Amino acid sequence: MSVYRALCNATESTHYVARALISIFASGVASLICSPVFLIKSRMQLEETRMSNHYNTFRGGVRHVVQSSGLRGLWRGVSLQLLLIIPNALGIPTYDLLKSGVLQYKLRHGASPEDELNIVEVCVCSALTKCLLLLLSHPMVMIRTRIQDQRALEGERQYTKVVQSARLVLRTQGITGMYRGFHLALIHSLPRSLFYYVAYEKTLYALTKWQA
Repeated sequence: MSVYRALCNATESTHYVARALISIFASGVASLICSPVFLIKSRMQLEETRMSNHYNTFRGGVRHVVQSSGLRGLWRGVSLQLLLIIPNALGIPTYDLLKSGVLQYKLRHGASPEDELNIVEVCVCSALTKCLLLLLSHPMVMIRTRIQDQRALEGERQYTKVVQSARLVLRTQGITGMYRGFHLALIHSLPRSLFYYVAYEKTLYALTKWQA
């Protein structure tokens, strides 16, 4: 968030597209750095301990991936991680767009130009933002998890490439298969999103007061 805001201030960008591009750039750098962490985390969560113990620890997981797949194996599924940048990077710009719409509505109905969103309005804007982004990103997350799962290379159904995996899911499970676990993802991420944007607003308010 701090990198995004700093770049927006440095470039004086106020347009939605410009802010989205800045957010995509910042998120891309973070994704390339964090992709190995997500890979090992997924395999630690999915590994059946009775089958092997390669992923009992993070360090052991990294060692096993490098030995079995090479250094590039740590970035397995990174293409989907980079694709996920697009919906995820739209989070703050989308929230800012909704926030701007609410503030303009309040201004037309007699509110002061200095007024900010109240806690309920922040929660509504953040909930709408999260629902929209989750609809875009959940199929990618589901495919990425299947590709990163070590079991994707074993058994009858193999998930090796992005397009191949998407076709396999659509053929065997239909469009509902792409949104498997969606409600759990929403329950998991919505409270965090509400807290995030409330903290975001409080931080902006504090920075504005500090710079004044």
